Amino acid sequence: MTRQLNRLNPATSAVLALVVFFSWTKLAMAEMAPDKAGHAEASFVYGVVSSTVVGNHFGAFALALAPGLAKEILDSHQPGNRFSWGDLAADAVGAGLGIWVGNTVIQPTRNGIAFRYRFR
Repeated sequence: MTRQLNRLNPATSAVLALVVFFSWTKLAMAEMAPDKAGHAEASFVYGVVSSTVVGNHFGAFALALAPGLAKEILDSHQPGNRFSWGDLAADAVGAGLGIWVGNTVIQPTRNGIAFRYRFR
């Protein structure tokens, strides 16, 4: 089994990670804090999109994390609300995985985007 996992191409690994990530956010996080799952999922989408727009990983991560950071800053200025490091951590996990999946599966082209994954 381990040899078979080592032979997976990067795109297959990214698709498997995607399935595991969304399963984890729905099952594990829903019991603890549904809010964290929403943060991770939204940042995942931002990560995939930013990986196709920005050429380097750090810039893509900063761009993907910016909406979550802005939301937490806005929350900290509202009465009865506060800045949540847990929400920002969920944003970071989602953004990081989204960038990895985006760089592995999606390739920007002159005419739009192309998927690198090929089903066999």
